[in-house]
Parts: sequence; C-alpha cells; structure tokens
Amino acid sequence: MFEAHSLYQNNPRNSVFDYYSYIAARDNDYGLLTGDWKLKKKVNDINVHGAIWYVQRLNAKGIIDNARLKNIYETWLNDPTVFIRSDILSELIIELSN
Repeated sequence: MFEAHSLYQNNPRNSVFDYYSYIAARDNDYGLLTGDWKLKKKVNDINVHGAIWYVQRLNAKGIIDNARLKNIYETWLNDPTVFIRSDILSELIIELSN
C-alpha cells in the first residue's frame, strides 16, 4: 500500500487504484489491461495493453469474428463514454470493410 501511495503522491495524474493495479501486475509478472493512457505512459517495466489489443486478441483466437470486431469498433466510435481516438477506430473499421 505504501508504494502505491508514494507513486500517487509523486504523480497524482493517475489514481492510487491505478497504482495498486500496476503493482499487482508487476509483482505477479502479469500484463496490465487498461484504457488509461496516463498510466500507460507512466509504467514501462511491464506489458500494458488497452481495449483494442484485447478485442484483437479475441479475434485472432477465433473467439469473435471480423463482423463482430467491426461492430465493436463501430459501437465504440459512436459511444461518447469511449475515449479511443475516432481516427484510429475509423481506420480499423475501414480495414475490416475491405
């Protein structure tokens, strides 16, 4: 707990809970799945991935097909609570449309 609070005090742009997640992932040799770009920029000693990476892995494993992947991207593009850049999502949608 002390380390998370120390990290937070030195960089309050992320929440103390972000640092708890980071420390748990680091100490257990896990990757970290987060949509928080501020946290992604802060940590560099573990693998950090976001939502696009996750759904692309599902697609690569055959868990979701290309049509479903495209639908996910379109849903995110039209959802004001999703903060993935629209140009990135639009490009991914176009790639799946070809």
